[in-house]
Amino acid sequence: MDWAENDFREEIQAVKWGWPGATIRKSGEEAGTTRNIVDLGGLLASQKRENMGEEKTVFVWTGADEKGAEKAYALEVHDGYSSKAGGRLPARPFTDHAIQQLPDIVDRLLTREARANG
Repeated sequence: MDWAENDFREEIQAVKWGWPGATIRKSGEEAGTTRNIVDLGGLLASQKRENMGEEKTVFVWTGADEKGAEKAYALEVHDGYSSKAGGRLPARPFTDHAIQQLPDIVDRLLTREARANG
């Protein structure tokens, strides 16, 4: 699942996510209307991979605040949310690309295994 772990990280870092208007991030960087979802790196740093056996791997994200303490907001980033002020903030589904690639990856692995076993 190394490929999925890398793909999730690349999607978080990709400058491809739409956002309503420019923003000055806490880091001081200006983020435009198309941006990555790194900000201070809490979401990216919270990614954990748990190998549950030969055929099961689980990826988990929470998020983290400025001091690195766990702060659960990954679901809101992924699925979007409505703010207390009433605005709707867009979803940034950073897992979708890897999930869409999964059938091709599995097909390649099965083909490779079949060739190796004659």
